[in-house]
Amino acid sequence: MRKKDFLSCIREAQKILSTQEHSVASVIEDLSDFEKAVQSFQAKIVMAGQFSAGKTALLNAFLGGEEILPENISPQTALATELVYGPEAHAIFIHKDGRQEEVALADARSFHAEDCLKCIYVLPQKVLWELPDMTLVDMPGFDSGIEAHNRALFQYVGEAAAYIFVIDVKNGTLTASSAAFLTELRQYASDIRFVLTKCDERPPQEVSDVKAEVEQNLSYILGKQTEVSTVSSREPGCQAFMEKVIKSFSADELLLEKMSDRFLDLLQQGRQIFLTEAAGLSFQPHDFAVAAQQRRENEEHFSRQLDKQKRKLHQKFQEDYVPQVMADARAALQESSMQLVHVACSGDQASFSQAVNNILRPVLVSSVQKNWNLGMEEFADSLQHGMQQETDANLANLSGEKLTSVVNSVKKISEEGMKFAKLHKYKNMYTIFSTGLAVTTNIVAPWLELIIIFLPDIISLGHKLFGESQENAMQHQIEERVIPQICEKLRPQIEQAATDMEAELVQEAKQEYQTAMAREEEALQRIEQERADCQQQIEQQKEDLTAAAAKLQALQDKVAAVKNRFK
Repeated sequence: MRKKDFLSCIREAQKILSTQEHSVASVIEDLSDFEKAVQSFQAKIVMAGQFSAGKTALLNAFLGGEEILPENISPQTALATELVYGPEAHAIFIHKDGRQEEVALADARSFHAEDCLKCIYVLPQKVLWELPDMTLVDMPGFDSGIEAHNRALFQYVGEAAAYIFVIDVKNGTLTASSAAFLTELRQYASDIRFVLTKCDERPPQEVSDVKAEVEQNLSYILGKQTEVSTVSSREPGCQAFMEKVIKSFSADELLLEKMSDRFLDLLQQGRQIFLTEAAGLSFQPHDFAVAAQQRRENEEHFSRQLDKQKRKLHQKFQEDYVPQVMADARAALQESSMQLVHVACSGDQASFSQAVNNILRPVLVSSVQKNWNLGMEEFADSLQHGMQQETDANLANLSGEKLTSVVNSVKKISEEGMKFAKLHKYKNMYTIFSTGLAVTTNIVAPWLELIIIFLPDIISLGHKLFGESQENAMQHQIEERVIPQICEKLRPQIEQAATDMEAELVQEAKQEYQTAMAREEEALQRIEQERADCQQQIEQQKEDLTAAAAKLQALQDKVAAVKNRFK
């Protein structure tokens, strides 16, 4: 679906909703904001890869060959850099506090950017003008060992629409850190292109061999056949090559993937309101009282079920999921102990820190996602099931066909929402859960960034324990002392993260349920008021007719009396 077709669907939805504007005013307002977001959507294509893999050189070649973006900079000064079209060249630095500072392009290299999150290069290049719905992002190397780089990467976890993964042919294969980062990356995006760079620096046969090996490794990691393109930024055809790779992404498809869930949610909200009002139209005055009582009982059921499931959720997280995450982290470190030994033998604390970081980051991401989502889904399912059981019990205890029908109509509205929620699945670290009335939410774990950046005092443990030991002794120290102490430091953070997640999940469930119930109540109150207004009009009309009839009767009596006098 093209962007204009998507916008047409949004406008069609607005047209449908506008027929009942008084009922769905809030949804129409949200849909208007959503339309603006779609209009301004930019698919962010992120260049990812190791430090010095050649990402920036490829982008400079794409821009025309000049070194517009600084190459060969130190890891300490690297920032995520976005490329956008503009008639006049300049750079905009985004500070951590949200401030924006514009500088001339010539001054961007020397800009003091330590407190900045990212930089935006506004350039008049035609190749950027031809990508109106895309923004290219030059990302710092993921293995530089600098905390700011991890932060830069995590800025784009939720924003990036697709990735170009750059691999240096001189490495001879897919490095362990590249494989680990790719394992993590696939949690966030499925649309990834792979490019083998600096191919002019190796003989053609060697490039062919490296390409074949990398493709094999990628196919193993991704679970599907994967093609790797080869290029050199120094080749004359590099600009055309990069243009082809970038344009192989469909901005329209990326837009749909990123934005369609929100659109479906808005449609569902409007639909739920319509369903509620439609059900209310068939109610008689007494039925509204029955429905109101049923809603109050539903709220009581929900509170009981929420308290019950909250206790179960806490028990599951602390007794099952936290230990499993810790076990996965420990196993990953133990399996990579020899890698840590080799790095530790170099005596470079920063390299050891990065090695631990590279091992833990993907396993924490995947394990937390898997276990947390299990907890959330079980929480949602149990909450929904408990609500259904209590409502079904209420229906069974009702006497009278009409009462049962009214309460059942309220239940049906809830079930429609639950069915919709079950059809939805957010990706990555997001989940959708239902609380009985089309309640959907997404949960993100912001604390994970802090764990992934990792605590310096944990890493320093290894540095203090090393010394002049032989390799075997070093391995023993790492496996028996360093790894357990890393896990010991990690556990409180994981436990606290689980507690925070529980609280957020329960609060979201409560808030969304209350919001849904409030909307339902407002809808039924409108119908009830409209029926009351209509009834009032009928009564007034009856009074007017009765008065008119009385006047006619009086006139009739008057005429009859006159007639009788002539007899």
